[in-house]
This record gives sequence, C-alpha cells and structure tokens, in this order.
Amino acid sequence: MAIRNSKSAKLVPLLLRWFATNARDLPWRRTRDPYAIWVSEIMLQQTQVKTVIPYWNRWMREVPTIAAVAKASPDKIHKLWEGLGYYTRARNLQKAAQAIVNCAPSTRPSHPVGEKVPGGRMRGNSRRSPLRSQSFLKCVKFPECDEIAVMREF
Repeated sequence: MAIRNSKSAKLVPLLLRWFATNARDLPWRRTRDPYAIWVSEIMLQQTQVKTVIPYWNRWMREVPTIAAVAKASPDKIHKLWEGLGYYTRARNLQKAAQAIVNCAPSTRPSHPVGEKVPGGRMRGNSRRSPLRSQSFLKCVKFPECDEIAVMREF
C-alpha cells in the first residue's frame, strides 16, 4: 500500500510497533480461516471482545466449518449464541452458510467474503476489509473512526 503523505509515512511504523507490543492475543488472529474470522466479525458486532472470546471458542468447537453451521439445527445455533444477544446475527449467519453450501461448486465463490448471500452479506468495508486482509493476507485499506481521529491528532 502506498503511503500518501509524510504524516502517514511517519505514523504507520509507530502504529505497527505499538501493535506488535500491545496487541491482544485473540483466537481469531491465530488463524487464516475465512469462516473463523467471519464468525468473529459477526459476533463482535455490538458485543465486547472479552464477552465474545468464550462464545467464539465454543462455536468453533461445535460448528467448525460453514457446512457444519449449514446443517446444524436452528436450536443448536440458538443455544450456541445464547447470551450474546442480537439473535438475528446467528440466524443470518446460518442462512448465509446454507446459501454458500447449497450453491453449485462451479458457482460457489472461492471466498464468500462480501458476496451477496441471503441474510449474511458483509456490509461495509469495516467488516469486509479486515476479513479479506486477515484471511487472504491482502493489503486492504479500511479507515475507521478511531484511525481518522488518530490521523487528525498526529
């Protein structure tokens, strides 16, 4: 990624150094599996990281693949999600998994990140870009409010 201005050129190494020293060890950062990262992104919507970690670990043990989510009973999905709130997220994740699994292999996306699937489309770069970046090691720019605030102060 080309750095556009001298402020950014100075700030990027500082932020990378800070992240290397201070980043939390999160289970979804230890994988490149798009499904596992996708689940974390869905769970993290409107929910604190410390709350999500045990739910994510249990989810990944119980339904470790898109196919497993697709064929799980709605009751199982609900039970795994119970306590996270916003249950529509779990139902939509399952609908998206079913759509992905049920499409013909020749039409199935190689990575469904951001694809239009019923109930599971990743809306906005703030969700799609981190998933693409972490799963496929692609350099994807996705400024957030926090990033913009830092850049203003620097």
